[in-house]
Amino acid sequence: EFTPTVPAFLNHEAPVKDKSVLGTERGTAMHRFLEKLDFSRTPLSESLEEQISEEVDKGFLTTDQEQILKRKQLAAFLSTDLAHRMQEADRNGELYREQAFVAGDTPEFFFGDLTDDTDGVSSEDQIIIQGIIDAFFVENGKIVLIDYKTDFVRSEEELRDKYTKQLQLYELALGRGMDLPVSEMYLYSFALGKTVTVPMI
Repeated sequence: EFTPTVPAFLNHEAPVKDKSVLGTERGTAMHRFLEKLDFSRTPLSESLEEQISEEVDKGFLTTDQEQILKRKQLAAFLSTDLAHRMQEADRNGELYREQAFVAGDTPEFFFGDLTDDTDGVSSEDQIIIQGIIDAFFVENGKIVLIDYKTDFVRSEEELRDKYTKQLQLYELALGRGMDLPVSEMYLYSFALGKTVTVPMI
């Protein structure tokens, strides 16, 4: 007796990946692609498919990651003035990506004014944070800081509200670690397709 097989995508009982999980995986794939992106290609925006294939061949991206990349969003970024500035910095050997950092500051820097009922936190304490900076480059002796964001936001204001403090922490770490001033800070939102300026400390 022949029993037809129902494809998984038609089977309503088949497990469906949670959207938040897929979003996290896509964000990881987008960051991984950008980490290994060869900025020397000209024109940069036309090298996207070739570079994706090369990253898969070299094992930088898995085939699963390749399939969930947002190609239109990546192509839009590669056409921006910011990407072209990064390309020029790369030619000068002054583009840095996925740089680890450690930075510390007072609780007020992270949390604002402390109240008397703040549990276990003193204004004399030091808070230490460590993480990874997506990218920065040196231009005219000053640092330009970039952080990629793949999460959904509705506006530039929402993006700034969520991430300004994070970039200011990066600003603090880079200024101390490289002994160079940070002159510009940007969030690049793939959801908005925009380069968003972030205020410095």
